[in-house]
Amino acid sequence: MAKNLPAKPASPQDALMEAFKGDLLNITPYLTSLLGKDRVGRFQRMSQLAVLRNPGLFDCTKKSLLLAFLWCAQKNLEPGVEDGCWIIPFKVKGVLTATPVPAYKGLINKAVEVGAVRKVDAYAVFEYDQFNYNYGLEPDVTHIPPKLGDDRGELVGADLQQGAGIGQL
Repeated sequence: MAKNLPAKPASPQDALMEAFKGDLLNITPYLTSLLGKDRVGRFQRMSQLAVLRNPGLFDCTKKSLLLAFLWCAQKNLEPGVEDGCWIIPFKVKGVLTATPVPAYKGLINKAVEVGAVRKVDAYAVFEYDQFNYNYGLEPDVTHIPPKLGDDRGELVGADLQQGAGIGQL
């Protein structure tokens, strides 16, 4: 019996994950230039978790998958988390492609980080809420829900308010 042979992967998915880990190692120089050496390890682990959470990503082209993770690194958004960036398989011209979709919490964090806004609050707007908004040079939002315990009706939208920010989202 031969010794020191690598163990066979337990399943086809395990084999795909091992290949993906190798692909992540191959793009380490790019990740290092985008994130800095100290953050690459965590980013690679988060990338692996993102793929584990959504095994359908293995059906995407390898190029699109790696480019999606590089895009996340470029934008400084962690993949596969609610305050980062989701990687979602989409069919483009019959080919399954991994597409980065920034999570709204990640976009809010970035806006706060760069000083575009100080804070952002989001509220559900229901049918019986008093809700008015104005655009223009002096945009304004008024959102008054009914008294606590009163019926608010059906959900009709969302109210996104900035806390005394410099810019608008």
